[in-house]
Amino acid sequence: MAPPLFNPISPSYGPHLPPCIPSHGGGWGGGPVGAPVTGGHGSSGLWCVAKPSVPPETLQEALDYACGEGDADCEAISPSGSCFYPDTVVAHASYAFNSYWQKTKGNGGTCGFGGTAMLINSDPSYLHCRFILA
Repeated sequence: MAPPLFNPISPSYGPHLPPCIPSHGGGWGGGPVGAPVTGGHGSSGLWCVAKPSVPPETLQEALDYACGEGDADCEAISPSGSCFYPDTVVAHASYAFNSYWQKTKGNGGTCGFGGTAMLINSDPSYLHCRFILA
């Protein structure tokens, strides 16, 4: 029997999903998710990332939306991009979801993607891959 792919008790978060406190965001049809409550421009903020417990096929559909109709900037997750590795659907979807949400949150965009995304308050950037914070 194989071990579970995601154990919420385990502290192993991988290079693309640091420990976080999820925010309660809406889905595609929900209301807008607000910006951080903090007033400064320091390192605090919110980022929209993929839920690691969502099946890869479901994440791929949401990723396709974000990079297509959603007009997210997905160049960094292309094979020659700075965020291509790790080459996983969770990592790529996280980058695309954040790109979409950071661009659209001011106009009512949400971090929901049909229940496949969540907000975190720790910067998920790693190595040469920088997640934007608008």
